[in-house]
Amino acid sequence: MEKVFFKFLLIAFSASLHAQDVKLLNHSIEFVGLTFVIRDSNPMEEPESDSINKIFQTALKEYQNKESDVSNTKKVLDIFNILYNNGASMYSDTEEERRMKLRRAECFASIALLSDIDKGFTFIQYAKFALAENLNTPNVEFIEEQYLGLLMLEVAFKYKDKQLNQNDLKTVREFIKCYQTNMSTEIPNKAMRLLNDFEQKN
Repeated sequence: MEKVFFKFLLIAFSASLHAQDVKLLNHSIEFVGLTFVIRDSNPMEEPESDSINKIFQTALKEYQNKESDVSNTKKVLDIFNILYNNGASMYSDTEEERRMKLRRAECFASIALLSDIDKGFTFIQYAKFALAENLNTPNVEFIEEQYLGLLMLEVAFKYKDKQLNQNDLKTVREFIKCYQTNMSTEIPNKAMRLLNDFEQKN
């Protein structure tokens, strides 16, 4: 009888830990969806940016609900076509440069969410490079919140794959410290709370 009770407690404890993990990941994905967004002020460009935003938000939801690897080849190929159409390297002004960087980064991040875990990490790196140009000294003027959202997406990926470590969390904290004056107050505060939760779980 005692063995049965012990097994029951162990199962209940494991289920509780899993529920906490799912909750933390869901909060992280919600934060990413809030921050990693293309906000386009040009009415001529807004429909294209909104379409890419929608693809990314859909990929986020699919990632949240994914229990096993599902073939997303058609979706990924469609996103590569969008990447190709937004591959210009010459820009008319800084607003266009930010727009194109964000579009490419969001496409790469969408592919990461729709891919298996190994390819996912690769496309997260592509997204970071597309947005920041240099990962050691990121050029993220006016897109600090979006880059933070991308960093938090990487944290969620690593946590889900049991690869997250203290250095990963430290990197995000340092980014927040450097750029928080250029963000809305609630954004770095929410990110720091999430990082504290990941630290406690790690």
